[in-house]
Amino acid sequence: MPRMFIVLEGLDRAGKFTQLRLLFKKLVKDKVNGRPLSKRGFQPVLGGDRVLTTADNLAGENVINTLVSQFKDSGLDVVTFSFPQYHDTFWGRFIGKALRGEFGAWDKENPYLASIPYALDRFAVSRRIKRALNEGKIVIADRYTTSNYLYQASKIDSELEQARFIDWLEDLEYRVLKIPRPDIVFFLDVMPEITMERDIYDDAKKRYLKNAKDVNEENIDLQMRAYKMALKLSEKWPNYFVRVRCVDAEGEVLKPEIISEQIYNFLKPILEE
Repeated sequence: MPRMFIVLEGLDRAGKFTQLRLLFKKLVKDKVNGRPLSKRGFQPVLGGDRVLTTADNLAGENVINTLVSQFKDSGLDVVTFSFPQYHDTFWGRFIGKALRGEFGAWDKENPYLASIPYALDRFAVSRRIKRALNEGKIVIADRYTTSNYLYQASKIDSELEQARFIDWLEDLEYRVLKIPRPDIVFFLDVMPEITMERDIYDDAKKRYLKNAKDVNEENIDLQMRAYKMALKLSEKWPNYFVRVRCVDAEGEVLKPEIISEQIYNFLKPILEE
């Protein structure tokens, strides 16, 4: 597998974390079944079932160091991140406070100001992402800079000003802070009228709310704007911001495994190059 930086994007409750886990497991399974991962071979060391169980447990965490200890000398080369880093960085904890309403109407904050904590949260772990990529690993992220495109640029009415904001954001993150730029972004297309009705989180992922509500998730206007912005970006950059249709013609959300297969089938030819 070549080095690659993959991002999963979508509205809140679109199923990004689920897809991260499924994609991680598929890539790890390919490594287990495809060829030995060390001089002794991977399966004789840990066994295929144990590999996938561990992959399932680790997916969605900041697992570079964990994987090193779990699979020492195995050659495993898929690692994952979830953003924001609510519990692991100063700025991630700040964002958690903002989303639970401690700093006022965060969902209505100026998009330039609101983007900075998210950018600094990514910067705080960018060295680890760079290290993984430099080592030839595949990195999968649940959310990234593109979330600011959706939730912050969409606060701006003028398309010209939206474009200027995105240029400013890319300058901030990729040129000033020098965080890695993704190779491809998959947008999970689940409409806000569906996501707003879903309740699919496990408690661990939402601990940052401390029983409060996420002000961004509760703002239906912001969710609608973010969705329209995502559709616009998927038309503008169809081979970079790839739209993954997650709802059938009858309005039913597809099974996670079917959605995952769409993503994997798009990636497989690239990964085999």
